[in-house]
Amino acid sequence: MVERRSPKPKAVGSSPIAPAKTISPMSTVPAISEASPQFGHIQSVRLYHFRTYQDQCFQITGPRVMIAGPNGSGKTNLLEALSLFTVGTGLRGAKLRTLQSAHHPAPWAVHLDWTGAGDDALSLGTAMDGEALATGKERRLLHIHRENAPLHSLSDHVNIVWHVPKMDRLFGEGTTERRRFWDRVVYGFYPDHLTHLRLYESARRERAALFERQITSDAWHRGLESVLAEKGVAIAAARLDVARILNTCPLNLPFRYAPVSCGGWIEDALTAGQRALSVEESYRQHLETLRPMGKTEGTHQSVLSAFDEQKNVDAALASTGEQKLFVLSLQLRIAHLLAARRRTLLLLDDVTSHLDPRHCQALAEALNAGPFVTWLSTVNPENLGALEGERIDLG
Repeated sequence: MVERRSPKPKAVGSSPIAPAKTISPMSTVPAISEASPQFGHIQSVRLYHFRTYQDQCFQITGPRVMIAGPNGSGKTNLLEALSLFTVGTGLRGAKLRTLQSAHHPAPWAVHLDWTGAGDDALSLGTAMDGEALATGKERRLLHIHRENAPLHSLSDHVNIVWHVPKMDRLFGEGTTERRRFWDRVVYGFYPDHLTHLRLYESARRERAALFERQITSDAWHRGLESVLAEKGVAIAAARLDVARILNTCPLNLPFRYAPVSCGGWIEDALTAGQRALSVEESYRQHLETLRPMGKTEGTHQSVLSAFDEQKNVDAALASTGEQKLFVLSLQLRIAHLLAARRRTLLLLDDVTSHLDPRHCQALAEALNAGPFVTWLSTVNPENLGALEGERIDLG
């Protein structure tokens, strides 16, 4: 690894977080290209009163960064700050209030500058809304080029893919976590996916409330069932299409890949070749038959799985190390495909655990060749000595 040590973190002033024009969401799925466009790299990251960081700035000169240091030195905190430049709560799924430094009452904030020529440069900032916090609420603010913007507009500028240790056994854990992971992946390809999920869940909750209150009005139920059918088919179709894209993309990556699939009532009907409108109507009728039982079946129960073709078994039955390789292979494919369309940041936390020296070497080489920006953390930097990039030493 070519080592350029970053300057010592320096104090910076407070950062006003400010709102920008929204751009229409991506309408088509990006296709892999032989020469993906290069979108520069993160030039600086500033953290204000964020967890263990107090007004610190890191200056960077390249697309690959290794964060090294002992346990508890703040490596994951730095990656978590970067993961907030997407919708949701970041790679830890933490509540906004818990991101606040214990040593300063001012609301936390994170700012980053991404290199680019002219209009291609990108300035992003996100922070806790201090006014909302004072009233007991939690709300996050965003600015793009120092203008206020809604959080969903981040999908027009940057994609973020991350891998944390608890994801090593993604395919062997509960279906809820796998479904959340997959929906986050799908959102990177289809930004409207999040809206469909919200509308589906809202209709599902309202339908559950009708059952609880024993309201049998046919008009009310049919209205909610129509929303569930329309949005459920849109959700399932997007999930299946992204699986198809990932399973068929012509990437030659160093880790064995386990093709992914998504199964459920609607997904199975679409996979069988039924037309979307036909599935919508069939699903709506199915929901009607479930009314007397007070049940709702649908995409909230769908299951993501992967299959190890070499051993001819479900990937969930593989060893911990093999499962990690399957997930890393999947993440690298996702990052490659998204980077063909816009800036993409891959975050890897404690990535070398469960990897032997040969696979550490292969990972470093894959990251060196990737068209995306990579930030990773490790307690053993020597394991990734082949990585070409900069190193930040903490602790």
